[in-house]
Amino acid sequence: MRILLLSLALVVSGCLSSTGAPGPQGPQGESGPSGAPGEKGDKGDPGEKGEPGAPGTPGKDGVSVSPSLVKKLETALNDINSGGQKMISEAMDAMPEQVVSTVHFRFGISEMGFALLTSDGRIFIMKNKNPVTSGDGFIYSSSVADDDHKFVSLTVLPGGEGSKQLFLAMATDGHTFISEDLKSWVQKDPLTLN
Repeated sequence: MRILLLSLALVVSGCLSSTGAPGPQGPQGESGPSGAPGEKGDKGDPGEKGEPGAPGTPGKDGVSVSPSLVKKLETALNDINSGGQKMISEAMDAMPEQVVSTVHFRFGISEMGFALLTSDGRIFIMKNKNPVTSGDGFIYSSSVADDDHKFVSLTVLPGGEGSKQLFLAMATDGHTFISEDLKSWVQKDPLTLN
């Protein structure tokens, strides 16, 4: 049996590879057919955050509207919503005096002509020379009021038998004045516009 074991040990040791240098590599063989695709793997962890990019050109700083301008705009819008009387009055105050209205008049049988009203409330009249010939120009007659009003209208209510003609001068702020002779004026209750 010893002989048998010894023979077996020699056969086994002869079959074992030696630790010497490997031989030359042979040529690569042909590729085999592709295998079936494998199952999808799990999602990996996110990568590290990259460096920030170069900054672009910054925009211009915003400009705030001043509180006083906002207040002026609010006031103007409120005035427009209420009829714009303050705006009209301020515009007329900024304008030079101008003629705003003309009417014809007749006092008695012979005195007739035209009257005009300026925006500052001054009355000018032009008397006709006779019933068929007009006058040559206007002359100052009176001032409707001493207060600072901007006038916009002069109208006449013609007199008939037993009544006198009446002249009505109206200002932008609702103040009204009446005259019978275009010289003396009486203020009436103002028209309330708001």
